Amino acid sequence: MSEYIPLSLRRKIVIALDPEHVLAGATDIAEDLADEALAAQQQKRFATFKTVAWAKANVLRPQEDHVFLATSLDTAPKAFDPTVLASIWNSLAGGSESHASRRKKAQEALRRLSEQLSQVGVSASWEALEGPMGEQIPRRPSGAGGRTW
Repeated sequence: MSEYIPLSLRRKIVIALDPEHVLAGATDIAEDLADEALAAQQQKRFATFKTVAWAKANVLRPQEDHVFLATSLDTAPKAFDPTVLASIWNSLAGGSESHASRRKKAQEALRRLSEQLSQVGVSASWEALEGPMGEQIPRRPSGAGGRTW
């Protein structure tokens, strides 16, 4: 068994995940959707878990690394963003999905990925940020005790 390394001395790795991939498969899908749309969502979800699995196998060192899992939910998404189209479809079908429920689903997916990492001895934390991903991931908000990546 290796010696415990405090978090402050561990190598820190940030894995930024596309919210569309994190939420794929976590959203309710109307039965009328084409099989191709369902397959595409499942493939995106699989790609997210596959990316983390690849990092576990090739990059991460158990007991020596700490991983920050992050995604950012855009509060003002683009008009043709697939997640927006899915939420419009869901609202037309009667099951509108609020931003709060999308955030909870993203947090749950990140929590599961974090647990997957901790099973192999890699400490991990996660955060679902608000705003455009290109702005939020590089500069983490100081709301969590002033910590930064």
